[in-house]
Amino acid sequence: MDLDELTIPALTSAAGCSTGSFYKRFEDKELYFLVLRDYVVAENRAKALAVLDPDELKKLPFPEAADRIVDAFLQISKGRGRGVLRSAFVRLNSDPGIWEPTRETIRLINRNCVAGLADRVPADSKNAAATKVKLAVQMVGSTITNTFVNAWHPSAAGEKALASHLKIMVRAYLTAG
Repeated sequence: MDLDELTIPALTSAAGCSTGSFYKRFEDKELYFLVLRDYVVAENRAKALAVLDPDELKKLPFPEAADRIVDAFLQISKGRGRGVLRSAFVRLNSDPGIWEPTRETIRLINRNCVAGLADRVPADSKNAAATKVKLAVQMVGSTITNTFVNAWHPSAAGEKALASHLKIMVRAYLTAG
């Protein structure tokens, strides 16, 4: 359910606590949402960066290393915080800062992917190779984000099929000369 539809009594009932307990911890639903968003983003950041460790990416054969981009975003998409991320994204137009913690995660993912993959990407320069890696991250991240923003889970088309096709696209793009 969208955050706007969620009531404090429904939230506290589902959590097994009183409305008074909620207000002892949180000023309002907005503060609760921001705390929850920060928790979800931190959890997802840790998952993604563990899969995208630059030293590990360098050791893997290139196709498997490139596949890690897709694996990282799919792990995020399957997390418990899908609804929180969806609500944050939906609110992006009215509150651009709401997505900033996720943007920071993407910057870290980009940094790790560039450090772990760019040296093996054919390009005219190091900057061009870095740009290719960042665009691959953007393509995958945008596709996966679209699945939960539009309340469509990858399993609707087949999570394995989605992962497989994204990996083919990433490999082809990153190896194109």
